[in-house]
Amino acid sequence: MAQRRVLFVRLGSLGDLVLTTAALRALREKDPEAEIHYLTDSALAPLLESDPDVSRVIAVPRRELDRRPGLYWRTVRRLREGRYAASVDFQGKPKTALLTFLAGIPLRIGGTRWDTHRIRREPSRYAGAEAVAMLAPLGVKKGDGRPRLFVSEEAAQQAERLLRSRFPRWEEGSVPLLGIFPGAGWAPRAWPPERFAAVAFRAVERWDARVLLVGAAKEVERLARIRAALPADRYAVFQEPSLGLLAALVARCDLFLSNDTGPMHLAVALGVPTVALFGPGEFVRFAPQFSPHRPIREPIACSPCDQFRDHCRNNACMLLLSVERVWAELEALFTLERHPRPVQVVR
Repeated sequence: MAQRRVLFVRLGSLGDLVLTTAALRALREKDPEAEIHYLTDSALAPLLESDPDVSRVIAVPRRELDRRPGLYWRTVRRLREGRYAASVDFQGKPKTALLTFLAGIPLRIGGTRWDTHRIRREPSRYAGAEAVAMLAPLGVKKGDGRPRLFVSEEAAQQAERLLRSRFPRWEEGSVPLLGIFPGAGWAPRAWPPERFAAVAFRAVERWDARVLLVGAAKEVERLARIRAALPADRYAVFQEPSLGLLAALVARCDLFLSNDTGPMHLAVALGVPTVALFGPGEFVRFAPQFSPHRPIREPIACSPCDQFRDHCRNNACMLLLSVERVWAELEALFTLERHPRPVQVVR
């Protein structure tokens, strides 16, 4: 089996990891007997542990690799023991490329001089499709680039218990459950919280919806401003849930509304119809490409921008996204003919 053992590497971040799941499926379809191991950050590992295409998850604390040389070399030794035939480094950085080089993996696909097959990024290609394209040296020639995630049975049951405790008369499919993630890793990507609140209030008023608000610990104020606009029995807030629970909660949603951020990709990979709000980010690379998802943006001259370095003065690209436009996209998803959407649960 060792000669058909492949190592995937992506230490972070959430959205980037989710998009590589398209490559997992493409390799599995090409070689059903391949043994695929995945090296990732300990915090992200739960998202892969339920994936039937992953034979083994190797979890390491990403931020500690730089600070603890002993941990780095222990990780190298673990990879050497794996006797991998090939590695695919989706991170494409010297830190991860050196791991696979020092582990003695003979065929190394990545983006640095340490790799045997160097793949250049194409800014005009969807990131999920690009992840699949990186498998060309392994003979993989097709794959639609669609990300896919699975939820463990334990997490699914926990999510259902929590939702029923917050919404006593809620049953899946009885009334719409709208998921909202109003935060962003970088402030210029965030739509104003009062606009999320306006959309959420309409969903409650017109559809009798329940609203699931999820956010990171730093999003206390944003979540509070949205919560204040809603009736007390119509929303539930989950702040900083584990990634396994987050996936299970999002999977229960009928619709999802999010900025351009990791949980948006997570919702798409779970098959939840999603409206994704884009501004300074790379729309072509990261906007969901598949129906029924609806990514939206206002095309202005300075978008996309280098939001990691530049300090935008007015965040015009996000402010031009009106409540009316976002509501229209969400309503269009809601009024589509609805079919049962089973949650992808792995026991």
